[in-house]
Amino acid sequence: MNGAASGTSRRVFLGRAAGAAAAVAGASVGAGAIAGSAAAAKPHRTYTAGRFALELDGVDCGRLAGVIGGDLNGDVVLDIVGPDLVQRKHIGGVKYEDFTLQVGSGMSKNFYSWMKNSFDGKIERRSATIVSGDSNWNERSRRAASQAFISSVTIPALDGASKDPAYLTVNLSSDKVTPGKPSGQPIQAAKQKAWLPSNFVFEIDGVDTSRVASIDSFTWKCSIENGSFVLDVSDIVVSFPHADVASWRQWYSNMISGANDERHGALTLKGANGGAVATFQLENLGLYKLFSITGEVQPAGVAKQKRFNAEMYVERMRLLPTVNK
Repeated sequence: MNGAASGTSRRVFLGRAAGAAAAVAGASVGAGAIAGSAAAAKPHRTYTAGRFALELDGVDCGRLAGVIGGDLNGDVVLDIVGPDLVQRKHIGGVKYEDFTLQVGSGMSKNFYSWMKNSFDGKIERRSATIVSGDSNWNERSRRAASQAFISSVTIPALDGASKDPAYLTVNLSSDKVTPGKPSGQPIQAAKQKAWLPSNFVFEIDGVDTSRVASIDSFTWKCSIENGSFVLDVSDIVVSFPHADVASWRQWYSNMISGANDERHGALTLKGANGGAVATFQLENLGLYKLFSITGEVQPAGVAKQKRFNAEMYVERMRLLPTVNK
């Protein structure tokens, strides 16, 4: 690298358009499929079907609804243009991309404990192995991510009218991914379970959330800055009917007037039978935007329903898993 321009880089595969071919070719070595809600996390990838499971430190943690990533990629670094006016380039920043997993409520307690500890700031590096199988769930490949940690967890969009299955999208970061010898034996990990994105309960202290109709997808993130872990949660956007706006308006008025009125809340995901799958505690919520929107088009002669959107920041998220205890 030469001069200041050497720090300028771009991804070789912007938009990851070439990732489709890589996903297909890599299916036999553990690269695989994510569909549905996880597609939002990596919108430019094309996914293929597969059968996958996760091991943590050699212990089965459950089957996965989808897996992609773990490939070795580099950046194209631009050097200073020379007297011949040609843009010289070289490869730099070579690293393994994150594994992106689709998980439901069928994972083991060991896995959810790892996630809970991560949310609590107790970052644990584990040996995470992605196992892939054939159509009969016989092991055909394995890839081990050494010293892996959970770098993000995305809750899919939730909507009271949705009928599609939902999964969490979990990213694992690692400095090294190593292929292993497959056993050829049946994969023993427990089957995956999804839940419906229409089955949820959202609560905030002192606010009427009884008829929240939808919640946009949001993400908990763990990054490394200056050698230290930093935890963050993206903003949360919810929609609810006009009839419930009074308590939201009061909270909004308090916040924009400068009052110290951050509140706590919780999001509980429920299974098809109504039982709780997991509860995400949301700490230090701050309402910074409240506005009306027009509801769905109604049948002829029926007035459109007025709805409101609320946008909130959240400083911390914790997990209270209720599955596989």
